[in-house]
Amino acid sequence: MGEKFSDKLKDLLTEEFIDACKTEDTEALQKRVYDYRKIIEDTEREKSEDEALSTARSEVRRLGLKYTEIIKNQQAMIKYIFHTLRERSGENK
Repeated sequence: MGEKFSDKLKDLLTEEFIDACKTEDTEALQKRVYDYRKIIEDTEREKSEDEALSTARSEVRRLGLKYTEIIKNQQAMIKYIFHTLRERSGENK
């Protein structure tokens, strides 16, 4: 018996698809894989060429920049405090 298929992924599939996979021959299943990979490739290309999506991502990055900078700054200060404390305790020598 093989490994169990993820329930989370199985929830994305229709019963018709599952039944078809159980009954189709290997060649038909391989064709499905080829076709689905082509759809993924086309979709990823369209996504990368979507100017509205690209613009939205840029805007999200711009809007989040001040928060990102604050977080980075606070993290750096915390790390420096730990560095200083280690030096005081002799751990960094």
